[in-house]
Amino acid sequence: MGYEYRVKFTCESVAQVDEFLRALICFDSFDAERQTYIYRTSGNRGAMPDAEMSIEPNGLYLCDYGIGMHEFGFLVKKLLSYFTSVQIEEL
Repeated sequence: MGYEYRVKFTCESVAQVDEFLRALICFDSFDAERQTYIYRTSGNRGAMPDAEMSIEPNGLYLCDYGIGMHEFGFLVKKLLSYFTSVQIEEL
C-alpha cells in the first residue's frame, strides 16, 4: 500500500505522456498487461517498486510506495516544466 495521487494536466497526446514517463530518471519498466510504468531508485532491488504510474484521460495516476520527497519533488518539477496546468490531488 502506498500514497495515491491523481496528477491532472493538459497534454497533446497519450504518446507525449508515454515519452515523458519513459524518460524519467527512475523509470525501470512498463507492465503492458496492467498499463503501468514502474519506477525504482538505484538502491531498490526488491520486489516492490518505489512508485508506479498509469496514464489517465486527464493526466496520471501515481502510487508512491516510498519514492522519497527528493524524487517526488523532482517529478513534480519535471511535470511543471513539461505540461501546463498541473494539479496534484491526494486520493
